[in-house]
Amino acid sequence: MTRPQRGWQRIWTTWRYWLVLQMPSLNLIQRDALYLIAVEGLSYTCVAEALAIPVGTVHSRVARARSNLRDLADYFGQEGIEDAITASEGEG
Repeated sequence: MTRPQRGWQRIWTTWRYWLVLQMPSLNLIQRDALYLIAVEGLSYTCVAEALAIPVGTVHSRVARARSNLRDLADYFGQEGIEDAITASEGEG
């Protein structure tokens, strides 16, 4: 039995679950960068090294992926997901 989650912890868990479900809707280069940042928790520098691309390119790909996900969340009316996407943008 899992313990009940509160506040941002619950939103974060919901966001991660929703993110994994929406990953196939992203193009492959955006998906790889966002997955490594948002799900695996790697830093932008580590992702850049892993993908052999500049850090700025990682930032760009993640920003585009988040923008696409934000559009999807808005389209599907996912309350709270847009806030979680925006809150996670400060990470890295």
